[in-house]
Amino acid sequence: MRNLVEVARRYLTRPPERVTAVSPFAPFIPLSHLSGPGEMFPVGHEPWDEREARVLVGACRASVIRLGVDTEDPELAAAAAVVTSAMATRDMETVRFACSEFAVAIREVASRG
Repeated sequence: MRNLVEVARRYLTRPPERVTAVSPFAPFIPLSHLSGPGEMFPVGHEPWDEREARVLVGACRASVIRLGVDTEDPELAAAAAVVTSAMATRDMETVRFACSEFAVAIREVASRG
């Protein structure tokens, strides 16, 4: 633990560096390299399609109705929040992933009864 604190102190006392290329696998990506609010969320390779995103979210809602799961379940509420957040990114890959995780949460809640 002490080494971790020392590393953090050294990092915080260094002068800020200008980031020119960011690896998507970097454990920490400082946001100082962003030039504007439109760059806050990275855009994936698949173009944003709001109609398709709404179809995916509609399928999630239909699954909740079809399986008759408890919408007050905390796990399901958390998964729904992730889907809502994913829609805000306007990134299709993120929306697809969030909807698939929501489907997993629905199945888990439905299997519990």
